[in-house]
Amino acid sequence: MSGTCMWRALMVVPLIAAATVSPIAKAQGSSTSAQTATSAQAATAGSQTPSPQPSSIGVGLKAASADSRGIKLIDIFKNGPADQAGLKFGDVIIAVNDAPVEKPEELVKTIGSFQPGTTITITYLRKGEKKQSAVTVLARNQVINKDTVGLDANAFRVWAEQGDADAQFSLGWMYASGKGVSQDYAQAASWYRKAADQGNTDAQFYLGWMYHGSRGVSQDYGEAVRWYRKAADQGNSNGQANLAAMYLNGWGVTQNYAEAVRWYRMAADQGNSFGQNDLGTMYRDGRGVPRDHAEAVRWFRKAADQGNSNSQANLAAMYLNGWGVTQNYAEAVRWYRMAADQGNPFGQNDLGMMYRDGRGVPRDHAEALRWFRKAADQGNSNAQTNLGWMYLNGWGVTQDYGEAVRWYRMAADQGNAFGQTNLGWMYHNGWGVKQDYAEAVRWYRMAADQGNADAQKDLVALYKQGGKGVPKDENQAAYWEGKVFDQFRQHAAAWRVMSPRPPLPEEVVRERVLAENAVREKNFESAVQHYQKGLSVFDTWPQGWFNLALICGELKYYAAAADGMKHYLELAPDAPDAENAREQLIIWEDKAKH
Repeated sequence: MSGTCMWRALMVVPLIAAATVSPIAKAQGSSTSAQTATSAQAATAGSQTPSPQPSSIGVGLKAASADSRGIKLIDIFKNGPADQAGLKFGDVIIAVNDAPVEKPEELVKTIGSFQPGTTITITYLRKGEKKQSAVTVLARNQVINKDTVGLDANAFRVWAEQGDADAQFSLGWMYASGKGVSQDYAQAASWYRKAADQGNTDAQFYLGWMYHGSRGVSQDYGEAVRWYRKAADQGNSNGQANLAAMYLNGWGVTQNYAEAVRWYRMAADQGNSFGQNDLGTMYRDGRGVPRDHAEAVRWFRKAADQGNSNSQANLAAMYLNGWGVTQNYAEAVRWYRMAADQGNPFGQNDLGMMYRDGRGVPRDHAEALRWFRKAADQGNSNAQTNLGWMYLNGWGVTQDYGEAVRWYRMAADQGNAFGQTNLGWMYHNGWGVKQDYAEAVRWYRMAADQGNADAQKDLVALYKQGGKGVPKDENQAAYWEGKVFDQFRQHAAAWRVMSPRPPLPEEVVRERVLAENAVREKNFESAVQHYQKGLSVFDTWPQGWFNLALICGELKYYAAAADGMKHYLELAPDAPDAENAREQLIIWEDKAKH
């Protein structure tokens, strides 16, 4: 007898937000963003209530030229405080309440110190003539939320047509974002190019973004790299971060992780949260640098503390898994919620998983469903797969196989391997669709080709079994078995060098206790189920594989026993009992053949 001794695991694992490779909206840290009313408030770590909003006058700022003092106005919000006071694009602010100001950050701090509703005196230069205006400051969210607020395109256009690079950039940004004018990417690209050709780094970055994403110009990664590099070489942190992403993905350049790390670090060291987040992912995954979870946590935290929602989700995942920090589900939930509340679909999906599984919060399927749906409605394919799983099981919603199939198909059509695997499973079993082994194989193979181990295992089972339109094929079964184990071998190698190694998750400890109790009660089949459930959550558990192997051997499930011992030896090749384990593996493999 050589039973399969298998338990089907839930398909979707916690998602760690991927490295940010998409271009950034309003350029973080650029000359025109940190001081504008559209800039997001950085989240305060640990804060449960919003921080008080600093005051604003509704302008974008840039330091005046090196040979003059003051701060140049390069964005004016129509009907905002500055606009109502008569300030115009190109004015150079030199004092507030007669106190001199010379740098943009100094002006922002000064204005932010006044209570909303306070009237202050702004001294400025207009074409060399000194002027003063009384300006009533507002809270930043009041500036943002005023229905009448908008950028004045005509004011920018006058200066842009006279060749002012800052105005050209701002007009390009307005066309790209549809603020103050109808969105027009071709016009945006045209104005960005004019400013970029004059050396404006923000315009160079955004022109690269246009080529990167085929906005107003034909997609051209080589041209995107060229413009990102021009901006990056002048110290533009967004250009540095996106140039790094091009090296990371091999877009327009030869893929080079070390070079990606070099550019991410330049951006990160300037405080760019996108660079900080992505440098964290490089340390987390060991790409271009040795894997270092503590260093990954350090960079994720820097970006998360600035309000970067991807980093908040990534930091949550580190707490969830105990990577670089002590495992803490409640802290994971806290960071996931920060990301989710900003609308981040990764945070929403993973917060849903915490509610579904009862980790860090009481189990609540209705709340899990709510967060999965928020992320799924944004097109997040993992959330779509998870939503399908809720309908499949009737968790937080009436069980509906047809609806499960619908959500799985949405995810699968986006290329999501979990969605493809689960859709294959629906065809395999005839749930919500007509049973069709050939169609199941088609979806399994799509997922298996992406490296999905569950799909690969399902292909092994179907090819060993055969029938219903799928020919029995031991060679194909052996091929996919090899693929499954090759993945585990790489995973085990990474785990062996971890220091410290993450502890067993709470749910795995629970399965261990139940398995050991089942053994004492001589209920070996139940023990097998509990060990397999635990290993499906945390497959780098040497003792779990060893015990599973011994029990399957006693039950005469020799193939499964051999498989368990192989996994154990990959994780603990130098264990004191390793030689005995290898000898037992030989015996079980021989018995499995007969």
